[in-house]
Amino acid sequence: MNQSAAGPRVHMIPPSRRMQGSGLLATMFLPSLLTRPACSSDGLSPSLNLSKCTTAMANSHTRIKDDCLNLLIVGGGVIGLACAKELAESGHDVVLIERHRMLGSETSSRNSEVIHAGIYYPPESLKTELCIEGRARMLAFSRARGVRFSLCGKLIVACTEAEISALDQIEERAAQAGPEIALQRWSQTKVRSKAPAVRAVQALWSAGTGIVDGHQFMHQLRVAAEQAGALILPAHSMMSAHSTDPGFEIELTLQQGPSEQHYFDAVVNAAGHGAVQVARHVCDAVPEQIAVKGNYFAISGPAPADTLIYPVPRPNLVGLGTHLTIDLAGRARLGPDVELDADSNQMAVSADRLDAVWSAARHFLPSLRRDQLMADYAGFRPKLAVDRFADFHIGGDDAPTGWINLLGIESPGLTASLAIARRVRAQLDQL
Repeated sequence: MNQSAAGPRVHMIPPSRRMQGSGLLATMFLPSLLTRPACSSDGLSPSLNLSKCTTAMANSHTRIKDDCLNLLIVGGGVIGLACAKELAESGHDVVLIERHRMLGSETSSRNSEVIHAGIYYPPESLKTELCIEGRARMLAFSRARGVRFSLCGKLIVACTEAEISALDQIEERAAQAGPEIALQRWSQTKVRSKAPAVRAVQALWSAGTGIVDGHQFMHQLRVAAEQAGALILPAHSMMSAHSTDPGFEIELTLQQGPSEQHYFDAVVNAAGHGAVQVARHVCDAVPEQIAVKGNYFAISGPAPADTLIYPVPRPNLVGLGTHLTIDLAGRARLGPDVELDADSNQMAVSADRLDAVWSAARHFLPSLRRDQLMADYAGFRPKLAVDRFADFHIGGDDAPTGWINLLGIESPGLTASLAIARRVRAQLDQL
């Protein structure tokens, strides 16, 4: 490829054999990088000029080592960080960029922080398979790394006799998914003994459901990725991408700074609800995405229950319905609701949604007062606009070889994150 003298330079980060305890990328930057903290005081990694730290190999797209790829991960949420950890530990040279100053500041930090058991989705779906696998990996990783979590359990409640059939369907689907999902049918009396404030004629108890400190989980993923040699760059954006077959020329910029071109063997698009826009740089057949906002409202005073309370999903409802969750400090909240056609740049809670959330919650919490609710936070689901069941989208489809899109990674994405990362690694192993 020819570039004018005044145009951006193209470089290749040469992937070579890793040194013990650090990767090639870590050793190629300024010596202070080897001892720098995981994050600077303002949440930014040091400003790094990749072109000064790489070997100029314009027009030479040959890997030095066949089993080591020079990878770019776009997106520093939980999925991107899990991929960085998995791919760096498997021997690849990994650069992760995140457009915001702080990692995981969009979808990954604005959800219910629930460890899902894999109950709700078709047994043969990626959501079920990767949720079950990811849950086991998340718990093992959290125990090993000291990430706080609690298997507090979840009640899926039928508030009327007419809703019992929905419990039957959930129970049947869970049984088809495998023995890892162990549900118990609870009577009204047993529900009252566990959660007196909850109205239910019957319920399903999921002892394997829990909650996790999502921020601590992401921090430990980052630490593990960096320990394996990955380079994590907040405040960096991908401005353009072009296939060079093999590999990709990627234009990167540090916030409002100048842009530079860099070569990567492969790209993992883990940009959350920005992933569709990223995919369109190199892909034609990209599904549409809809903006689905979820608002959360905190409940003042003692929590109505010490477990999670979910209503049975309503037909044709986007999501699982407004439910009661608790955090590791015992605080309770309601949400997320479903707000369609919202401005994805508006992360503040839509206060006018309070009455609808309160009304939905009183279906299973009849004594809840409106004045107990206060705005807490809001987030957006990266939901694909498809007519059928919207499963996780993992792969290249019409993308050039080496480009992997992760689209529609909504719930249970947090739980499934480490399993998704292993699926990405398996696809890259085929290159």
